[in-house]
Amino acid sequence: MIPATCKRLIEVDFPIAKVSEHSAREKSIRHGHPSTLHLWWARRPLAACRAVLPGLLLPAPTEADCPPDFKTKARVLLKKRHSKALTTDAELQDDLLAFIGEFADWDHAANALYLEIGRGLVKAAHPEETPVVVDPFAGGGSIPLEALRLGCETFASDLNPVACLILKTLLEDIPRYGNADFKLADGEGKEIVVHGLADQRRRDSKWYSNEGKRNLPMLPYRVARRARAFSTR
Repeated sequence: MIPATCKRLIEVDFPIAKVSEHSAREKSIRHGHPSTLHLWWARRPLAACRAVLPGLLLPAPTEADCPPDFKTKARVLLKKRHSKALTTDAELQDDLLAFIGEFADWDHAANALYLEIGRGLVKAAHPEETPVVVDPFAGGGSIPLEALRLGCETFASDLNPVACLILKTLLEDIPRYGNADFKLADGEGKEIVVHGLADQRRRDSKWYSNEGKRNLPMLPYRVARRARAFSTR
């Protein structure tokens, strides 16, 4: 357990220039990025959230009260991406900051090695229980998504029903059904199997689009007929 007198890493230092660079680059990413699920105002960059959370959850190694067990495990984990000795606490702290700056890169967000190190560091800092991250106004879900990525227990909510739908899809449906198989009916009514939630949603969207094109031409006529019927009452 991290003593209350021990400062967290973000209170001592933070790679703000590197994280800002990755956050700015993230705005130009369209394919496969969670922000393309639904446009949401004031969406927090995933890069910033992915960097800030370890800064808040990890202790600063240069602090006198930093748990020795954390520093030992952190050295072992960080060596998986380089061969540096990290003999001093200052070197360990600098390498933790370098890792956070690299982890903020979208290209490393789903990298197995970086995920292993990130989750391992959080586990090393909180060996007794999984840390809980609560975001009562989660909006587009950037903070809870990155908290889940680090292996934290996460609670997210929002007053806006659109935000709640985004949160449910992003944090529950995609992880649960992203690679599932769906049994659907094709145009002739025959059963087919579609792999993955994305392909299933594409087929649904195509069906709704075709139905709309077939039925919408009659809509103005139906509205006008109902308007005339109402005006004669």
